[in-house]
Amino acid sequence: MKRPEEVLHRSLAAYLAACLPRPWLFWHTPNGGGRSKAEAGILKALGTRAGMPDLFVLGPNSRLIALEVKAPPRRLRDGTKSRTAPAVSDAQRDVIAALGEIGVPTIIVRDLDEAIAALLRMGVPLTGRTR
Repeated sequence: MKRPEEVLHRSLAAYLAACLPRPWLFWHTPNGGGRSKAEAGILKALGTRAGMPDLFVLGPNSRLIALEVKAPPRRLRDGTKSRTAPAVSDAQRDVIAALGEIGVPTIIVRDLDEAIAALLRMGVPLTGRTR
């Protein structure tokens, strides 16, 4: 699989499935992908919104955290990581700002270990199988 963002997204989803205890939940809302114009129009009419984060984690007391997955930094020929980060779109920036205004933090995920550390800092009780 040559799609680094998808690889990271799948790894994070698998980790959460294994380590996020009940009653915590997580989900992905599939907003992207190729669709016909008709299907895109139907989804928009149903409330699909551009820029929504890739994953949401929901815990007790309505604790909600959003995660926007971006491709990890590329490895350069010398073995170091590129400093160039995949851009957050204007629609994503707008949604992240709106979520922040209502108290929903958003983590930009470019690395699985960093995502796990951020979730732990935010009080998400990751248990079970570890990396």
